[in-house]
Amino acid sequence: MIARYRSGSTLAIGWALIGMALVIIYAMTQRGFSIVALSTAILISLFAWLVAIRPAILVSVDALTIQNVFKKYEIPWSSITQISAPLLLSIRTEDGRKISAWAISSSGSDRARGRESRGEMIAIELERYRTAYRS
Repeated sequence: MIARYRSGSTLAIGWALIGMALVIIYAMTQRGFSIVALSTAILISLFAWLVAIRPAILVSVDALTIQNVFKKYEIPWSSITQISAPLLLSIRTEDGRKISAWAISSSGSDRARGRESRGEMIAIELERYRTAYRS
C-alpha cells in the first residue's frame, strides 16, 4: 500500500465511541451484568467501526481500493476514467460505473469561500497516481 485516505475527524469520533463502549463494559463489570448495557456497548462499537473506522481509500501500484460501510471495491488504475469530488469522492470506470467513497467528502463551505476542499485535493492526488500507475 502506498497511501491511505480517510477522514481524521470521523476516525477520532469512531475511536471515541469505541472508548465509550469500553466504559460501558467496565461499568458493567463493577455493577453487575446487564444484557441491555452489553447490547448497547456492542451496537455502539459496531456502528463506530462500520461508519467511522472502516471506510477508507487505499492506493497501491495495481489498483485503487475503496472500502465503504458494507462493500469493498478494488478498481484497477487502467479502468478508471474520472476521479472527482462533487460531494463524496467519486470514481467513474470504463464500464460506466460510478463508485462513491464514503471516507472522503467535500465541504460546501470550502467551495463557497472559493477554497479547494480536502476531497478535491485528494481527487487531484489520486489523478496523479492514476497517471503514474495506469498501464
